[in-house]
Amino acid sequence: MIGWLLRAIGASQTSRAATIILALTLTASNVLGVVRDHYLAQKIPTSLLDTYYAAFRIPDLLFNLLLLGAITSAFLPVFVGAWNKGKGAQRAWEIAQTMTTISAIFTVTLAVLLFILAPVLIPLVVPSFDAERMEIAVKLTRIMLLSPLFFGFSYIFGTVLNAFKQFVAYSFAPLIYNGAIIFATLMFADRYGVYAVTWGVVAGAALHMLIQLPSVLRLGFRWKLIFSTRDPAVRRIGSLMIPRVLALGSQQLALTAFTVIGSAMTAGSIAIYNLTNNIQTAPVVILGTSFATAYFARMAELASANEKNKLGELIEQLVRVIAFLLIPASIGLFILRAQVVRLILGSGHFTWTQTISAIDTLAWFIPGIVAQGLMPVFARAFYSIHDTRTPMIITVVSFTLMVGVSLAGTLMGAEVPVLALAFSLGSIVNAAWMLIVLSRRLPSLSLARILGSSTLIAFISAGMGFAMWLALRIANGTGIQIFSQQVVPGVGLDTHTGIGLLIQALFASLVGIAVYYVLTQGFNVKEWQWLKTRKISSKI
Repeated sequence: MIGWLLRAIGASQTSRAATIILALTLTASNVLGVVRDHYLAQKIPTSLLDTYYAAFRIPDLLFNLLLLGAITSAFLPVFVGAWNKGKGAQRAWEIAQTMTTISAIFTVTLAVLLFILAPVLIPLVVPSFDAERMEIAVKLTRIMLLSPLFFGFSYIFGTVLNAFKQFVAYSFAPLIYNGAIIFATLMFADRYGVYAVTWGVVAGAALHMLIQLPSVLRLGFRWKLIFSTRDPAVRRIGSLMIPRVLALGSQQLALTAFTVIGSAMTAGSIAIYNLTNNIQTAPVVILGTSFATAYFARMAELASANEKNKLGELIEQLVRVIAFLLIPASIGLFILRAQVVRLILGSGHFTWTQTISAIDTLAWFIPGIVAQGLMPVFARAFYSIHDTRTPMIITVVSFTLMVGVSLAGTLMGAEVPVLALAFSLGSIVNAAWMLIVLSRRLPSLSLARILGSSTLIAFISAGMGFAMWLALRIANGTGIQIFSQQVVPGVGLDTHTGIGLLIQALFASLVGIAVYYVLTQGFNVKEWQWLKTRKISSKI
């Protein structure tokens, strides 16, 4: 039955079907991510979780600068262009083979160099760590440097699958990755501590690659050692990726700056920032990134055919649909932030003080959720028209703003929530700026229609949020009062138990979903019709 389902899903190559596939698998992946973080908070002391998250900085820098910059911004448009412009499969596969070889050589070389330099670099990342945690961070970093080697191949495989609109293996890869970390945490963390989790990351990266390999081979990919920096396509990819590398460099420097700042805060601050960031990333990935990923190849096709009006219409519809999903999700998460944090993190080594800090940090992440969900769409729109310079400039400025706000807040004595505030402000500036520029490049992309639609959705979402707030008052025993008279009594669920918190959250969520549905039907919201009839990319 499962095999039949996967074959049936895999047979569908439309962007709408791909979005559904990605949304479902990304939802499952983020559920696993929640489970992963729950067990991390339960089994690993937050001071050691600080070292775990700090150890990601250097491997992530390597991966984002060298691999992700080329793959997401440059490789797919060039690959699709070679395939669609009469150059045939052989030429497209040559480009893929050459990029795989170049990526492998440079990744291995830099990983070895960073392995040697780790004792020098880590003190720059976490200067306030004591000697013991510094030594652990160095060891964890050296282990994690294996993961970019696997992810390099994996993301090239994934980009090829995206080009052919084959999303099944690509979509299941994050599930396997998170599953490996959970398995390592449950089976070995009690004995080997944070080292077990780190090896779980490496194993997950390897499985992330292996699950996509059979699908790529079926499409016709065969890796040959082709190293040619004079290939025109490789040069084109190189010219496109340079601005993207600079943009990702600024992003990684901002995240590294947050780690540096967090290392000087109360112990556990780096862990709290990363754990709450993972929570708010879930709706962003499920309801935002899934659309951007599924429609990237379609954007590249429209741009390649010089169909700018259709490209603008597609981007506008994606923006409006993502806003339709993420604005209520943001409000709902804000209403339920205490329940969510307590359910996911509030156990084991995670103290009550840290739980309160995590709730406050999550609250400041929430204003930037919609912007974060839109940024991948805007970035891919620029990449599809072979412009990586504009998003690079915008990203550098926005991430510089993030660092500036976080430093200013720290100097005034603020704790970890200020990092979330800085991240949200930078994300809003980034998304708004890219949208304005795109609307000038693509006249069919209407800012007025987007603003009008988003205003209506925000109004409806506010009504939904108020209904959820009332539902919580009923569930927690407070009830609803009018002029000091209780008109609806409270149920009084025990909030000291996980089951009580879960029932609270589910009750308020169901009320919110019902109210949002009724209001969107009452106001005849067009975005709901697009989703219901799956007609994104039709004319507006």
